[in-house]
Amino acid sequence: MNIFHRNRYQGYDYVVILIGLTGNGKSKLINAFNCFFSGKYPGEIPLITNYSHGIESHTKIVQEFGYYFEGKRYLFIDTPGFADTKEKDESIRCTILNKLAKLDKITAILHIENYNDKRGKVEFDRARKLILSLLVDDVRSNIIGIFSYHSEPKNRFFENINKTDDLTRFKTYTSVSARKVIGIDNYFKFDKFINCNQNYSEDWNEFCKTKLRKIIRNIQKLKSVSQTAYKRIESIKEYISGLALKVDSLAWELSELKKKMRLVKFYPNQVPELNIKANLITKSRVVKFENSHDAVNFICFKITGGKCQINHGNCYINIGGWDRLRQFFGNYFTNCPKCGHERSSHLKKNFYYKEEFYQERKKTPDALLNELENLKRSKEKDLENKKANVISFLNELKMIIDIPFSALVDEIMASRNRADLGFLVELKNTLNK
Repeated sequence: MNIFHRNRYQGYDYVVILIGLTGNGKSKLINAFNCFFSGKYPGEIPLITNYSHGIESHTKIVQEFGYYFEGKRYLFIDTPGFADTKEKDESIRCTILNKLAKLDKITAILHIENYNDKRGKVEFDRARKLILSLLVDDVRSNIIGIFSYHSEPKNRFFENINKTDDLTRFKTYTSVSARKVIGIDNYFKFDKFINCNQNYSEDWNEFCKTKLRKIIRNIQKLKSVSQTAYKRIESIKEYISGLALKVDSLAWELSELKKKMRLVKFYPNQVPELNIKANLITKSRVVKFENSHDAVNFICFKITGGKCQINHGNCYINIGGWDRLRQFFGNYFTNCPKCGHERSSHLKKNFYYKEEFYQERKKTPDALLNELENLKRSKEKDLENKKANVISFLNELKMIIDIPFSALVDEIMASRNRADLGFLVELKNTLNK
């Protein structure tokens, strides 16, 4: 297993990007991989990148590390941490995006998240949204979540492996859906050599087997995605178009609301809910209920060309000894007998929806008009906020990536019906300023 440092971006089999908040363990994971690929114990070889214990990042530039392993070439790209106290986030984003623009493909994104971090993450959330929005859709689906500082009571590096609730917790923490989530505890020291006693050696070997190899195997399962300039620009066009459509949809709802208000004010007989003779009106609404933790509410989310999404009934029991019993008896207990997938891919459907009927007293024209007026003010405020957020987001993109956004908007407008340009016209005028 040899290390090589690359001056060009072709010839590798797997390209892996590491992103995360400052101090979350990106560089420490890179040092772990360096020891693993070199066949050394932690501290036996020099650090290839420094790591941080706080809010100041030690990775100031995008760093590349290439390795040969089992006949394949791997390129790992370690990025500076966000929410840094010394480096401006705008500069960091620009550095990362310029590096990504030079890659011909990306295989996986290792998204490192501190399991116990309670810091505010507003800046990182903004940066993450910017970077992920510029990647091709297929790349955004190739995210492997890494929970650092994640330990069980025994405080060992390899205790918790792919627990079902980690997928849900990772989505809650990051608003990002990961294909896999692997939890690691930062137990080993890479900046100094520790005389390896038997337990330490066994721990490191176990960590390599259950963590680093697991990460590598998951990377190998992913299909590398082309990052050619055309596909990247097409992805951005699609993203801008989607943002504009959301604004236009909200504007259409507001327009329909204003039409109804005019009818109520000048032609109340044409409003169905005012033209009913009965004093009580029966209406329906969809109500959201939380599911119980019963086995019947579990569903298989295994991705096999598409999600399995089969409700299996009584196929999931995950209570202490049952989990260990399944491991002891083998696949009959660890895999679902109905679909054959491992039970760790079975998640609870948290909610269900039910239509409810209720009665409401017939409104007078004045009461209905007052209700619609309040709704109009709320929607107008939402629309202005949505427009401001989109414009602010795109202006920020203009500052860190050299793409002709105005020309992209022209192409989107040309692909639409001229009578349905809506917010795109306003967006183009703003981008030209």
